[in-house]
Order: sequence, then structure tokens, then C-alpha cells
Amino acid sequence: MAVLFFFCPIAVAATPQNTTDVLVLKQFHRSGGEQILYLSSSSIKIVQPGTRSVTLATAPKWQVTVINNSSHTYCLTKSSSSQGLLVQRAMLLEGVDLSRVKWRIARRQQIAGLDAALYVDSAVSDKQRAREGGFQDLGKELRYRGFWVAENLNISKEAADQIAGISGLPLTGKVPLRFIHLTLMGHHEVAILDTLKSYKEKIPVNDMSIPKGYTLSKTEFDGLGEELDELIPRSSQKAK
Repeated sequence: MAVLFFFCPIAVAATPQNTTDVLVLKQFHRSGGEQILYLSSSSIKIVQPGTRSVTLATAPKWQVTVINNSSHTYCLTKSSSSQGLLVQRAMLLEGVDLSRVKWRIARRQQIAGLDAALYVDSAVSDKQRAREGGFQDLGKELRYRGFWVAENLNISKEAADQIAGISGLPLTGKVPLRFIHLTLMGHHEVAILDTLKSYKEKIPVNDMSIPKGYTLSKTEFDGLGEELDELIPRSSQKAK
């Protein structure tokens, strides 16, 4: 007697990928263009579309790691001065010390859907601020005109200060959202930093860590080549 066998296709369930909740900020920085921040309670990542480097920091030490997707390497930065997403960020306030300034909230509003506060120097009165026109000194402008930071984000003070340091703005324990420069001549507003959009999403946990197979490099600029020249403002490069 013939025996017939019937084969039924068996659906194989895909292995669920571990994900994490992040807040995504799309920002514009005058010295580097578009940048995308991914913020979670345990890690931060900063990506610049069009470049090959990614900046990453994770709890508990929040040491900044620069990942190079071109050379498949990563570098652990040794100090805040070498946070190498963009060298020129440090040049924004080169020689200016705002570490002793006591900031106060001058105003509150929403920026890109986030609760934001305008920080100004508590030693400067509103009358003094009102008398000022344009600025050449960015350090003074930060103290008088102020800059905007995010309130009520689920992110540690250490992580927020790393983001501020990379952006070249004062360390306040808050994520910087906006700094608009008012020029001395013509009183034109120029965005140094601005947050254009914010939203929440789930991304793979591995996206917030060093990719597998990447090797440790001695320098965060390994393999960047000519791209590094493009990251440094022409005004700060020495004439050849």
C-alpha cells in the first residue's frame, strides 16, 4: 500500500531584535551643518550625515568615543578638549571661561516640541541685557542674550555636559537647543546652534554601541584624510 506524505510549510518566527527607546533631535550647527542626536538614559550618539564619523558616549563614565565608519576603527578620547566630532566646536569659545557663571532662567518656551529655558548670566540685569545691540564677543553674548537648553529630559547631567562640550557651549547639565548670534554690524541673526525637530523612536540596541569588528585607533581622525580639512572652518586654518 502506498503511503502519501504531505508537507506543510511551517512559518518560522523572526527572532525579535532588542531595541531601546531614544529621543531624536535634528539640529543645525553653523560649523558643521546638520547633526542628529540620539539620546537615551544610558547612551548618546551624534551623527553628521555626509561624514564618516560618529560620536558615542555611554554610562556610567560617559567617555566620548569617536567611531570612524570608513576605516572601521574607534578612538577613546582622553579629555573634553579632544572630543573630536568637530575640532572647530572648541574654537567657538576658545579662550573664554564661563565655568564660574551662575546661570538663571530668563524665559521659557517650547523649541521643536521640547520644554526649553533661556539661560543668561544671573549677574546681568534685564536692563543691561536690553541695552545691548549686536555682539562680537560670543562669550559676552552668551551671558547677555543667553542660550536655550532643554528641560525635563531623561538624560544625566554628565551626558548633557558631553553634548554641550561637543557643541562648544557652556556646561550647565542641560542639553543645548539653540544659540542665535546677533551680529555687531547690521544686527543680523545667525544660528550657531538650532534644534529643528524632535521625536521618539525605537532603534536596535546595537546602534548605540561600537560596531562589532571595529578596532581601536590611536587617533579619532584616523582615515578621515581630506574630510578633516572640511570640518575645520577656513577662517581658523593657517594660510599656506
